[in-house]
Formats: sequence, C-alpha cells, structure tokens
Amino acid sequence: MYKCQYCLIEISSKGAYMRHVNACSLLHKYKNSIISDYVNGMAIKPLSIKYGVNKTACSNLVKSMGIHRDMSGAAVLAHKLNPNSYKHTEDSKKKLRKKRLAWMKANPDKTAWRTRNEPSYPETLFMQICQENSLYDTYDIIREYCVFPHYIDFAFVNAKVAVEVDGSQHWLDKSRIESDIRKDNNLLQNGWRIMRIPEFKLKDSYAQVTSDVLTFLSDLNITEKRYPSDIIDYECMREQVRSERNEKNRIATELRKKTQIAKSNALKKSRYEDFIAVYPKWGWTVTLGKKWGISSQKSSKYCKKHFMLQIGG
Repeated sequence: MYKCQYCLIEISSKGAYMRHVNACSLLHKYKNSIISDYVNGMAIKPLSIKYGVNKTACSNLVKSMGIHRDMSGAAVLAHKLNPNSYKHTEDSKKKLRKKRLAWMKANPDKTAWRTRNEPSYPETLFMQICQENSLYDTYDIIREYCVFPHYIDFAFVNAKVAVEVDGSQHWLDKSRIESDIRKDNNLLQNGWRIMRIPEFKLKDSYAQVTSDVLTFLSDLNITEKRYPSDIIDYECMREQVRSERNEKNRIATELRKKTQIAKSNALKKSRYEDFIAVYPKWGWTVTLGKKWGISSQKSSKYCKKHFMLQIGG
C-alpha cells in the first residue's frame, strides 16, 4: 500500500499512486488560491485551467471545505459570467414569437395547457351545476374555448357567455390581475359577457353560486360580474390560518434543528474521542473507517474537516 503524504489516502497500485501524488501536490500547492478564487466567483472549469488541476479534484476540494455551489448557484454564476451565451437576440425573439403565434392560430385546440389535464375540483363543481340544471341541453358549453390569444374556462358559445373559475392568484398576483384585465377587454370587444366565480364560493356557497349562474344566463342585459366584496373577508380568514400554520411550522423547524444539532454534536464528540485514540498511527483512516462503518477516504475527509485544525494537523 502507498500512502499519499498530502491527503493520507492509501493506494495499492504504484502507477495510480504516482498519478495521484502529482495531482495532489498541485492541489496542495495552490489550495488557498483555489479556495479564494472560488469564493470570489470563479467557476470550477476556469480554476482547473488556471492552476492545471483536474476539475474533479477542484470540485472535491471546495466540497470538503463546505463551500460548494449547488446547481442553482452554478447556473446563476454561468449566466453572470457569460450573459450573451444564454440570451436570444431581438431578431431571434421576433422570429420565435411570430412562429408561436402562427402555430397557436392554426391549432387553437392544442395550446391550452389544461386541455391535457383533468379539471380542478372547483371546475368539477361548476360542471356539476351545468349537469344538474340541464344547461348542456340549452347551451354549447366548451371547456378551454379559444378566443385568440386567450382561453375561456367555460364558454357558452351560442350565448357568448364566458365563465371563469378563479383561484386566489387571480386577485392576489399583480401580473395575473393585469392579464385578466387584458383578457376581459378582449372578450368584451368581441361581444362576450363575463362571469367570474371565486373558487372558494363554489366550495362554500354551492347553492348560491347555482342561483347566480342561472340568473346571469337568464338576464341578457346584465353587466359582467366581477369579484364580490366577500373576497376581502375570505382573504383575512386565510391570512389568519396561514399565520397560525407558519408559526406551528416555525416552532417545529426550530425543535427539529435543535435535535439535529444535538445529535451531530454528540456524534462529533464520540468520533473525536475515537480520532484522538488512533491519530497519527499508521492506518488510522482505515481503523476509523471500519469503526464508523464508512470508507477510509470518507473518514479521512471527516477528520480533516472537523478535527485537524484543533490539533494543528
């Protein structure tokens, strides 16, 4: 067995040992510079080129120091360092937009994302209202009907009535509100009447919604129905429930963190006692690996991360 003088890993093959030592010596030589450059925003590939070190070795080094970026962080850095590589030019955007619009106009039945999914529970309740009151016998009711470039949740085509079943994002999300205004204006300009039903009313006031729908359909002169004032009361109730749930989750999270920290500290204390008992005897990584049920490489990394600085190793 051959033991690396830098990372203390044991290797059985002499050839593999020589290759490892050459790479490890470079990594050991430039260790502080690599860590500094990585923290300051340099990616793994440029680091490996700059210092002539294998990318995997660089990645393992920053991982062992606990500063490794996740996939999201790496993507953000890549966009920041090479912004032009991840963006379409204005000309390409225009071409894509024209092709997309042409396809949507040619395939209106294929562009609504929900046509390939089951209706939501509130939508199912509205479909139940239509069935119970035989509305399908009187009206041509089509779900996700296209009035380009928008889609109607339930279109009573022969009466030009649009029924929208709205979740809370339709009155909480600013961009969704603006989108709904554009959609309503487009429908009104094309001669449609609009009825918007908050989804919680379908669940809580089914009979009242049924009555409202029938009244809306019977009155040809009624103006479009917007959100009722009881949405404010509903949102206040939801906010109270949300606050109580968040507080319970916060307490549970704190308790779980304390428990995890206590377990981690207890494990670290026990392992430190094991480490002191065998370090720096020959084969200490193998001994600890067997005792802890992990590989010698993992036991070496764990000790370097948690114990070496305490003993000046």
